[in-house]
Amino acid sequence: MTTTKTETQTNISEVQFDYNGSYARVLNPTPDLDEIFYTTLKFKLSSIEFENRKNKYNQKDPYVSLYDRKSHTFPTGLLPRLNTLMKTDKTIPYNLGTIYKVVDEPYYGYLNLKEFQPFKGYDLWEHQIEAVRVALSTKRCIIQLPTGSGKTVTIGTFLKAFPSAKAIIISPSESITQNNKETIESIIEEDVGGVYGSKKEYKRITSATQKSIYNKILEDPNAFNDVSILIFDECHTVGYTQTFWTINRAFANTAYRIGFSGTAWREYGDNLAMEGYIGPHVYDIKAETLQKKGILVNFDYLTLPISDDPYHRYPKFDKRNYRYKTPSGKPERLDVYKRMIINNDERNNAIIKLAKEYYKSDMPYGPGLIIAESLDHSQFLYNQLCSFLKEEEQVEYIKGGGRKNHKRNVIERLRNAELNFVVSTKVFSVGVDFPAVGFLIVAGGGNASSNLVQKLGRIVRKFKNKTKALVVDFEDLEGYYLNRNFRNRTRALTNQYPSTPVKKLNSVDDIISNYF
Repeated sequence: MTTTKTETQTNISEVQFDYNGSYARVLNPTPDLDEIFYTTLKFKLSSIEFENRKNKYNQKDPYVSLYDRKSHTFPTGLLPRLNTLMKTDKTIPYNLGTIYKVVDEPYYGYLNLKEFQPFKGYDLWEHQIEAVRVALSTKRCIIQLPTGSGKTVTIGTFLKAFPSAKAIIISPSESITQNNKETIESIIEEDVGGVYGSKKEYKRITSATQKSIYNKILEDPNAFNDVSILIFDECHTVGYTQTFWTINRAFANTAYRIGFSGTAWREYGDNLAMEGYIGPHVYDIKAETLQKKGILVNFDYLTLPISDDPYHRYPKFDKRNYRYKTPSGKPERLDVYKRMIINNDERNNAIIKLAKEYYKSDMPYGPGLIIAESLDHSQFLYNQLCSFLKEEEQVEYIKGGGRKNHKRNVIERLRNAELNFVVSTKVFSVGVDFPAVGFLIVAGGGNASSNLVQKLGRIVRKFKNKTKALVVDFEDLEGYYLNRNFRNRTRALTNQYPSTPVKKLNSVDDIISNYF
């Protein structure tokens, strides 16, 4: 027999709340309850930790809390977390009492998800149906759907269930925002507003960039008082920043807040903020599960070793004590990155040889994509590719902030397999759909696990006769930073694709002879 908290503890008080779309408020606070909630909702900001490492003489407290002890408020999305805490922690003499909701729910028109076709001849997959059901019933939540799993269709289907509600879909980039507008427009069969760049067209349902919504709130804090549904696409970008603090407050009348992402976690320690502004993480389907169902294609993940240069002395090296004159006692990360990645002949020669031999082998997996982290590196690789590929017919280069029409043209040509290679900065890592691509070179390394998973999402979509894809990454043996970054990337691969092994090869020739 299990005992409840009430049965094992006396003098338990009930905690009452009221809440809107932005903040929940404790109605009967006590000093000890304030302290419990403050401590529970406290976390460490890695951005402040990083500043502290750079400047040891001006240290800041890296801890912040999402609970305000003066107003006794916290972001509404954290209410389920505090409810669970009070239910399970027997040392806390409080139980959840009455919750007063002060937002109106929009009219929900019934939608038969089993029979609904967002496009003619397109039936929803089971995971899409389940994701919509979870969003409708939970009202505030984060849903993780891998790239290629029909995330935008899921968002459009969810909105189809609300024939009159006003909604905003917020995305981190203009390309994602525009794609959402066009796709959702087809599904709900009405015009969708678009707010990105110079375009400022608001309608009942509007697709907008984070920046445009933030700027609109600064102009008019009450601009979105009539919005009842707020959707965050690529919600892993939502964190503890002034932008999202402002957006959170401005959408106080939202009854539904749903976040979607293929990598629904934060790399910088503020997952709690994402949860507070949106809601708890309640639904997740692994990309590998969709591979087994034939929705996504399988891929091989190959790595090549890149030698370390342990005797190179980076700037700020002190020959007297064999240490670097930096707070960490290590060389600066940027100096290492420039030497061992951007200007590393071993690495760059391997990338170019891979691309050249892949092209000669008639590209068995489809068009190739090379993603670098920096402008200098990507531009160099593009110039090298142009030495054996015909510029603007067989190879293209994309960077952030480039010409919008050019970028859209490249995306369309890549989708239709009209290009052989594209070299890109991180701008092509997230939210761009080109299923024809089947060969990916991770040229720039990188540390964030979510970045690798997003990059893998570029090559797992199905396309015509495409049955498999190929990824080449580099095992950097540099000991200060880059080898740790490599281990983080492979750990992310194992978490999301546990049946896909890391295949360590010794040379480019091994890849050419075995996979091209």
